[in-house]
Amino acid sequence: MRGDCTVVETHIHKPHDSGQLWDCVRVVTRTLVKLNQGVRTRAFMFHDHRRRAKKRYFSIVNTTKAKERKKAYRDLIRVAEETYTYGCDAMRAVGSISIQDSKLDGYVRRLGEMLELMESVIDQTKLKNMGVKDVSFSKKRGMKILDMVRSSWVYKQLHRFRAGVEGCISTLKRVFNLNRCDWRGMDAFKSYVWSGVVTYNLVVLARHMLE
Repeated sequence: MRGDCTVVETHIHKPHDSGQLWDCVRVVTRTLVKLNQGVRTRAFMFHDHRRRAKKRYFSIVNTTKAKERKKAYRDLIRVAEETYTYGCDAMRAVGSISIQDSKLDGYVRRLGEMLELMESVIDQTKLKNMGVKDVSFSKKRGMKILDMVRSSWVYKQLHRFRAGVEGCISTLKRVFNLNRCDWRGMDAFKSYVWSGVVTYNLVVLARHMLE
């Protein structure tokens, strides 16, 4: 069995921290507005900071000065934390209300899911802004590939295995149109990828049976 990962083009934008924070503020606030309108009572209080968060997001994207970008990041994090607090207050307030409407119940579940994601995004952004970067492993500079394995035979076997993996990926992209996914949504994306992989595996099995 061979396994590897590859990049598939989609309509999902590159996940920068600033963009994720802005998305969280936008979606959580939108859900709070719909939920507050649905319960028909002043069950919880919140402020709409979407305009402010959007301005900070574009300031981060468009500025070339590190000082201005850091200042905008700090304010965007502050806005995200305030919105997160509003969401937590709303979850506690709505929890004491009997909700019979399935649509409103869907908003509550959506809000809970977004708050979990929002907490992770805020923590991640804080760490990066404090100087903690993502850790990665790579080959030491000046080190030969053959020095990484016990013998040339092992290297050749690994090289062939790697070539087989790349061949599978190339076939999936060229033959089964896995180079670009134009189905919207995470569930649709998973279905698109799985359908291509399953079809490819069926073709490989059929070829082996014919042999």
